Amino acid sequence: AVFFLIFMVPFAFGAMGGGDLKLIGALALWFPLMAIIDIVVYFSVFGAALSLAFFAHHMVRRRQGKTTESYRKVEVPYGIAIVLAALWVIYERYLNHFG
Repeated sequence: AVFFLIFMVPFAFGAMGGGDLKLIGALALWFPLMAIIDIVVYFSVFGAALSLAFFAHHMVRRRQGKTTESYRKVEVPYGIAIVLAALWVIYERYLNHFG
């Protein structure tokens, strides 16, 4: 419930969607506390990289004239970053315990 409440702040400001918020809440129920903290750190890094990629794609499309909405906000699907972070933690903790 704590992580759900923490991430309600970005949801309230429109920086995160409701599905992303529910996904973080569901992951917080499955993983121990330290794993959730790792997931938050990883999805912040993955989300930053994903945001840069989407922003660059948006700028290229705007310069090529393929979009008419030049001032539209770039929407980034953070669910991809959250899932990649969770898979990274699963790999580190559960699948790579011999390495």
